[in-house]
Amino acid sequence: MSLFLLTMICMHDDGPAQLRALPAEKVASLQRALEGAVFTALPTPLYEGKSHWGETKKSVNGLKWTSKPELQFGNRNHGTWRKYVVALDTPVKDHLRLRVSNVQNVGHNTLTFRVEVEADVHFDVQQQNWATGVKLFDGSARGSASVKMNMNFESKLIIEPTTSFLPTIKYRMRVVQANTDLEKIVFTHVPGLGGTAAKVVGNWTMDAMQKIKPSLESNLLDKLTQKLVKAADTKEIQLSLAGVERKK
Repeated sequence: MSLFLLTMICMHDDGPAQLRALPAEKVASLQRALEGAVFTALPTPLYEGKSHWGETKKSVNGLKWTSKPELQFGNRNHGTWRKYVVALDTPVKDHLRLRVSNVQNVGHNTLTFRVEVEADVHFDVQQQNWATGVKLFDGSARGSASVKMNMNFESKLIIEPTTSFLPTIKYRMRVVQANTDLEKIVFTHVPGLGGTAAKVVGNWTMDAMQKIKPSLESNLLDKLTQKLVKAADTKEIQLSLAGVERKK
């Protein structure tokens, strides 16, 4: 299709008419274009961080005699230290699923649609417990989980005049709502432990995964939305969105 004809199709907008769902083949075209962007957007690992690792507490570590005895203070390891690594299972195409749904033309060259992403991940959590310099516990656990991200997008066609005969056609996407869930947490390895001890490690690992959820969510949503919004300016995404916007 020529750029001129594509421009004429996209310019044809009948205003704020009733919401209209798009045909399945046009939704599939948009999904294929978005998948290409998502598969290259995810960081490796998905998330890596630490909580209170290296934290210390000032405490008495000696006594100094001068004209009178004086307590000496120093910093000692203290608190609950944790390290986290969450990575996507490979190969990526077998463990990352994307679905575009609820694609609607809301008028004024504007589309709304929902992108659902589900990823199979594995994690490694390390924990050390310290009490004023005394190590009480040192352990780690590995496991798998499912990360689900739901994002509602709005895409608007912008037609900009140029000095040439044909205008410039651009799309602008933005995320209007997003949320992430961490599900199906399963432990695959708790080294050297069994029975009650393994249960204790499992409990603190579950606590650790729930506490890193906001950071994991923020990191993934930032990476994905930045990539998808940037992708809206690529030819592949523009043509897919233009196809979705066509009217009979």
